[in-house]
Amino acid sequence: MSPPVVFRPQAERKLLDAEQWYEQRGPGLGRRFRAAVDQTVSSVSTRPLSFATVDATKRRALVSGFHTVCTSQ
Repeated sequence: MSPPVVFRPQAERKLLDAEQWYEQRGPGLGRRFRAAVDQTVSSVSTRPLSFATVDATKRRALVSGFHTVCTSQ
């Protein structure tokens, strides 16, 4: 069983800022961004070893359709 994906407070703030930034660019875009992030987090949670290694304790998952990165430890 994989450990849960946990957002640190600073990462959570950045995620909310990014969601607001995308929403300002177009109605509904922030919600689409958040849904894409949630889908990526779900994939990281269920298949963590399928993502690229950053270093010995981190892996990286790209959020499809957006210019952001979700890194797991």
